[in-house]
Amino acid sequence: VANCQLGIVSLDENGEGNLLASDLDFSATPSSDVCGPLTFSFDQAGMVTSMDYDCADVGQFPITVYVSDVNGNTAPCVTSVLVEDQLAPNALCINGLTVGLSESPLLATDLDGGSNDNCTAPEDLTFIMALMIDDTGNPEDDFLFLGNSYDLSCSDIGDHTFLLGVTDEEGEGSSCEVTVSIVD
Repeated sequence: VANCQLGIVSLDENGEGNLLASDLDFSATPSSDVCGPLTFSFDQAGMVTSMDYDCADVGQFPITVYVSDVNGNTAPCVTSVLVEDQLAPNALCINGLTVGLSESPLLATDLDGGSNDNCTAPEDLTFIMALMIDDTGNPEDDFLFLGNSYDLSCSDIGDHTFLLGVTDEEGEGSSCEVTVSIVD
């Protein structure tokens, strides 16, 4: 009797993951056979016992696992594989920035120092920024969220801490801080 379960593959920092056919055997009620041990594969011949996945595979899709006994009897079992990218991007801020009022507006991308992600291309990352207005330790109270641009004015002259938020295509996010010197 072939019993399967959902297979989950979490991609690593290189955007790669692997799944063994035996990982899809239903742990609560495992596949069984009176004639001895079973083998698991992704093909009827029993040759493909693991599958590699990458960022192009993110999502859920059906897959067939073939369960075979020692006598060559094979039963298919249809289940699903969920390939996930759960790693947040690596937010990298530039090391300080001096901006003149004439360079307004300040863009969130101006604060980026090469942020990257395991699956999302750098040009497809989303950037937002916030201006530190207090230092209570609570980001919701400490930062004024600005979106992706900020119009500079004379009242902004001086050194300010900005938070750069970076989000990938899967909605995972991270942030970094940078000091921006605003001059006339």
